[in-house]
Amino acid sequence: MGFVINVPAAKRNIFSVKCYSKLIAALLFSIGGFGPKLSAQQNANSVWNFGNLCRVDFSSGQPAVSHSVLSTDECNSSISDDCGNLLFYSDGITVFNNNDTPISSSAPLHSHASAGQGPLIVPFPGHEGYYYIFYTSAQLNFFAQGGYPGAYYSVVNLNANNGAGQVEQVNTMLLDSSSEKLTAYRIGPDQFWIMAHDWNNADFYCWKLTSAGLEAPVISTAGHPLGLNNDYMEATGTIKISSNGTRLASTLQSSNNPMVELFSFDADIGGVSVMLMDTSLVQVDAMPYGASFSPDNSKLYVTAFSITNSVNSFLFQYDALAASQDAFVASRTLIASTPYNLGKIELAPDNKLYVACYSKNFLGVISQPDLAGNACSYLPSGLQLASGCVSRLALQNLPSNFNTAVLSDPVTTEEIHTCDPQVILTANASSGNFTWSTGDTTAQIIVTEAGTYTLEYSSSCGAATDTIRIFHDALADPELGNDTVIGTTSLLLDPQINDPGVNYLWSDGSTLPTLSVSESGIYWLQITDGACTSVDSITITQTTGLENAG
Repeated sequence: MGFVINVPAAKRNIFSVKCYSKLIAALLFSIGGFGPKLSAQQNANSVWNFGNLCRVDFSSGQPAVSHSVLSTDECNSSISDDCGNLLFYSDGITVFNNNDTPISSSAPLHSHASAGQGPLIVPFPGHEGYYYIFYTSAQLNFFAQGGYPGAYYSVVNLNANNGAGQVEQVNTMLLDSSSEKLTAYRIGPDQFWIMAHDWNNADFYCWKLTSAGLEAPVISTAGHPLGLNNDYMEATGTIKISSNGTRLASTLQSSNNPMVELFSFDADIGGVSVMLMDTSLVQVDAMPYGASFSPDNSKLYVTAFSITNSVNSFLFQYDALAASQDAFVASRTLIASTPYNLGKIELAPDNKLYVACYSKNFLGVISQPDLAGNACSYLPSGLQLASGCVSRLALQNLPSNFNTAVLSDPVTTEEIHTCDPQVILTANASSGNFTWSTGDTTAQIIVTEAGTYTLEYSSSCGAATDTIRIFHDALADPELGNDTVIGTTSLLLDPQINDPGVNYLWSDGSTLPTLSVSESGIYWLQITDGACTSVDSITITQTTGLENAG
C-alpha cells in the first residue's frame, strides 16, 4: 500500500522512493510499503510454479518453497490475486487451479513441455476473473516431428462453473508461424503489449491488449532474421522488455551464429528498432539462452550454454545503458561458469534475480543485480528448493513492469520538504477502507498545512499504517528596494541574502549575488534554493539632469 509520491525535479535526488513529475503545482507523495502485500496487479507475480514439482511463494516478502504438480522442462506461467494468493498456473498444455487440479478445457493447449517462453498469462483488462494465456509450441519439436507451428491464445474464465473456472476460446491462432520467443509489457493498469517473433524473418509482432481485446499487431523488422539458415536452435532463447519500457533484449541460441541483441523499444507504439549487439560470443564458447534486466534497467544478465561443452554454462552481465556497440561488447563480464546448465533468469518481487539451474534442487540468486560486475553478488545455490523438487530451464513468464517489490516493513515514515502551498496525498490502492488522521475516508486528500499525517488502511489482504511529515520551507523574497531614479552614476542592486545555498539569476543572465546598473529599465532577480523559487523586480529611471533645460 503506502503513499504515492511526486516531487519536483530539483528534489528527486534526495529520496530513495520512486519519483514522478510535478503535478499541477502540487506534490503527490508515495511512501513506504503497506505491509508485506501490495495493491492490485502488484502481487500478480507472487507465486511461481516451475520445473519438476517446484513452487516458490514471495507473498510474505521472503521466498517460501513448497510443491506444485507441474512437471515441465521449460514453459510455465503462474498468476496470483491482489493479495498474493495463487489463482492458477499452466505448463502450456494443462491449466491448474490453486488446488493443483486441472481447470476444465475442451482440449489441451497447443504448447509443449520444451516451448521456451510459452505460456504467458495476462489479465484481460476490465474483465474481472478473465485471463488470456498466450503460448507457442516447441518449434524444434515441430520441425523434427510435426506439431503446431505458430502462436496461440486461450482465455481462462474463473467465473465459470460456479467458480471452478473454464478454459474458453481454446487454441485461437494468433500468428501462423513463430519462434518460441514470447513476452509482454504492462503499459498501465488497463493495457498490455504482447510480443512474439515470427519465423524465417526478422519480424517482431506486438499486439496491444485492452478492455476491448487484442488490436491489430504492430510489426517491426529489426535484428537478425530467425531460421533463414535452417538453424532451428534460433527458435529458442529469450526476448525480454525492460521494466521501464525502453529496451528489448533478445538471445539467439545458435551454435553457428550466437548473439545477444539489445533493441530500442517504444512503449507508446509497440515499435522495435536495432540498437546494439554482441556477435563475438562464439569466441568465448558461449551460446546465449536466458536474459533479464536488473530492477533499475542498467544491467542485462544473460545465461549461455557452452558450444563445445568444455563447461556447461556461463552467466554474463552487460551494461544495458552502453552508448555504443563497442562499449556494449566490452561491458560483457563473466559472473559465473558452472558444471551444470543455467536456464532462464527472472526478476522476483524481492528485487532479486533468480536463475534456473537444470536438474538441481536449488536456484541461483543475483542478490544485488543493479551493481556492476561481481558486486552483483551471485549465489550459485542461493535458494534451496523443497525436498524432491528439481529446477529445469524456466522459472516464470509474466509481463515486464507487472510487479513492484514486496515490502516487508508495514510502517515507513518519511519527511517531505516543499514550497508548494498544497500537497496531495494518495493511497496506493483504489479500494479498501481509508482512515486519515484528518478524518477523511477517501483514497486521496489535499493538505495545506505542515504537520504529521497518518493513514490507516485495511482490505481483504490485511491492514497497516503509514505516516508522512510535511514541512513547508520558506524562502524570503529578494529585496531590491523601491523603484529608483539615478543620475549618471551606476547603482548596485544588492538583495543582501546571506545564504550560501541560494542560486541567483538576474534579468540580464548574470548569476552573481549583485548587479550594477546604469541605464533605465526593469530589472528582476530570481533566487532559487532547492525546489523553492522567489522573484523581485525594480524599475530604474536614468536621468542626466538636462531633461528640463531650454
